[in-house]
Amino acid sequence: MVCLNVNTIRSLGKDGLFMPQAETFFRDIIADGVAIVLEREGRVLGYSVAVPEGRRHPAFLVVRFRHRVGLLFGTALDPEVRRNGWQTWLIDVRLRAFMNCGYSEVQATVAPFNLPSLINLVDNSFHIAGLNTPFGGHLRFIVCHDLKYREQNTMHQSPVVDLELSGCLSRHQELLADGYRGIKVLRGATVTIRYAKFDHLETWDREKTNA
Repeated sequence: MVCLNVNTIRSLGKDGLFMPQAETFFRDIIADGVAIVLEREGRVLGYSVAVPEGRRHPAFLVVRFRHRVGLLFGTALDPEVRRNGWQTWLIDVRLRAFMNCGYSEVQATVAPFNLPSLINLVDNSFHIAGLNTPFGGHLRFIVCHDLKYREQNTMHQSPVVDLELSGCLSRHQELLADGYRGIKVLRGATVTIRYAKFDHLETWDREKTNA
């Protein structure tokens, strides 16, 4: 898995899109969570990892009141198997595993300009909920999948705000700090993120304040 991690960084060719991971990272993940490995005739063609939030693996965003949170870390795929739907399948497998174990929320990170991964996550009902630098000073969108409120994930308030994904992300950060969530990646001549607010998130904020 370490070799595939290194090769993925080389093939992407852009600094910060994909983070290098040492062997100790994979040992910790396997001890605390799970690593799903795609293999053919002894050759590793892909991996994807997931772990419960805890002391060694803190949540990327504040954990909601009484929520159990699962974390998705990176997926790496050999060029031979990319564009075949494997990343979407690996996202779905890990989501269902956390849901079947009673988790309320799943969080992940993605480089803002890693468009294939960002689109796959948002298309699988993750919402962009934050923007910070959890790894080595590189900016990451923090995305969340609310398993507790799955039915409300599409019930947002109006109006929505469409914001182009460009080199400057300060306006995205302002919207996220104001309680907006990125709900869709619009692809055209430019890439645009659609933001909206959700009633059930504001309800949770009031419940937390009164708890």
